[in-house]
Amino acid sequence: MQVENNLARLQSQSGVNVALIDGIISGQLIQILKADRFSGELLMQLPRHFANQFDGNIGLSWINHQISIVINPQRFKAADLTASQLDGILKQLALHVAFCHPLMYSHATALNQLACDIVVDQYLGAQSTHTLDQLNFQMGGNLAEQMGSHYYLAALKRMQASGTDSVERNAEQLINGNQNNHDDHTGWQRFSEQERTLQTGELKHIVTRAVQQTPEKQRGTVPGNVLQQIESMRAAPHIRNWRTLIRLGLGTMPIGSQESRARFNRRQAYRMELSGRISNTVRSINIFVDNSGSMGDAEISSLLNEINHFLRQLAVPVTIYSFDAQVHAKTSYRANNGNQIQFRRLGGGGTSFQAVFDYLNQHRNQLVDTLTIILTDGHGEKIINDHGFKNILWILSTPVQAFSLLGSGYPGNLVSINTVH
Repeated sequence: MQVENNLARLQSQSGVNVALIDGIISGQLIQILKADRFSGELLMQLPRHFANQFDGNIGLSWINHQISIVINPQRFKAADLTASQLDGILKQLALHVAFCHPLMYSHATALNQLACDIVVDQYLGAQSTHTLDQLNFQMGGNLAEQMGSHYYLAALKRMQASGTDSVERNAEQLINGNQNNHDDHTGWQRFSEQERTLQTGELKHIVTRAVQQTPEKQRGTVPGNVLQQIESMRAAPHIRNWRTLIRLGLGTMPIGSQESRARFNRRQAYRMELSGRISNTVRSINIFVDNSGSMGDAEISSLLNEINHFLRQLAVPVTIYSFDAQVHAKTSYRANNGNQIQFRRLGGGGTSFQAVFDYLNQHRNQLVDTLTIILTDGHGEKIINDHGFKNILWILSTPVQAFSLLGSGYPGNLVSINTVH
């Protein structure tokens, strides 16, 4: 009530009272701290700055390598926010920091701004999937819930590439139409590539400290994948040499190519100084992660952590699928580095290895010459039809003796993270 009264006072006064605005934000942060401990602890760590040149009314910006809350006092007053709107905007700031959104894109566009807003809106209770529902309605899309900003941005770009000319315009309309319900992103991209490492560490430190300051009983508002990412940073990988495992899965199958001085350049064979091309070992890898009911959240997080370290060792793009009784293809995503791993559960039904091989068979033209890695606890059916797919690497979170296919035979090679190093 005090925040509402102070917001009314702000509108009744002539001019702009910066001290009153600061008090309003402090008061709302106290309310957030009581109702949403994680967001409150995170926001309390962020310095606040007032800047008349800031493009929005309130948002995040980098100031001396520190992520900060920046308020344009004139625009803040002109927005005439309610306490509920201010509460939603501040919680959005916390979630953007939690998901490292201010470092994710090199420059601001309507599409990546909307993609990030879609992510955080789904964690804000009453707002729920409002932005996502609007987007699906306006553009005739069918975007899945609880995905990362890369997924939504890729979907928006696909819509744009398919000839939907209104995608960028609709994105701008959604952003402009929700200005009183969303923060401003214009200060996110003020960094150089050299500063990125320092600032990434800054964000991770803020988020980790906020989680540590939140009692376990009050962590219900912390996004599950944020908690799992923090746990994964602490966890040491079981698999230390992924390169050896990849060779085990591929055998002698040549995939891709790389430069080599040992071969002439075919196009200009007379030029001895030019490199030729030879077969490379890895080009395309598909990873299927068991999300069935027999897999605990910690077990799934541990397997995803192995993929995280895999991507840090090998610069190979992978496509990651979740599966239980079926393959959840709509929620699959490409990852080129460990920061893109989505630490969350999808599914929870029974385990069907056959579903993976049926999916491979259905997409044989695209997947026949790729390596498939299946991460699982090994508890599934006892007989499968592999449809001729042999380039398979099974990685178990349990001892190999627990593998349900051990008696009848299985394609590819089998290892357990408990024994491999």
